[in-house]
Amino acid sequence: MGWMHQQRQSLHKQKHTAAEPHLHDAKQTIVPSTIFIEDTTDPNSYQHVPIEMPNDGLPVIAPSIISASKAKNLLWIVIDDVVYDCTRFASEHPGGSDVLEPFQASDCSWQFWRFHRKEDMLGFGKALRIGVTKGVQNKYKERPRFIGLRGFWGQD
Repeated sequence: MGWMHQQRQSLHKQKHTAAEPHLHDAKQTIVPSTIFIEDTTDPNSYQHVPIEMPNDGLPVIAPSIISASKAKNLLWIVIDDVVYDCTRFASEHPGGSDVLEPFQASDCSWQFWRFHRKEDMLGFGKALRIGVTKGVQNKYKERPRFIGLRGFWGQD
């Protein structure tokens, strides 16, 4: 399939310099920077964070702000309590923006993990992170995984 092998500049390949390496005792360490959010009630205030920043250093975004992002035409999704801004990435997604838009401002963890691997998240997702949250619900009930009449991945 041609779309899987297209070569183009992608958002996930951005170089972030907010966390600068420092030399100490001949070992390189990363010193994370502080993320400042001007107005925590405005979804437009949240920006992509440096790839090097661990998830526990991300800003906390209230579920009400995630809901408000939809009114601002931002395509935010939540996977495993991490908020991703896919607004610009949606056009690059191999399945197109139609795959992401139904999950705007909601959780899509089980759906994501049905089609992606951890390597996909590390390669593409880390550059799209803007924060963490708790309490955002998935709109869809998880369905059992079946192939034919037998359970998939050991589930019967």
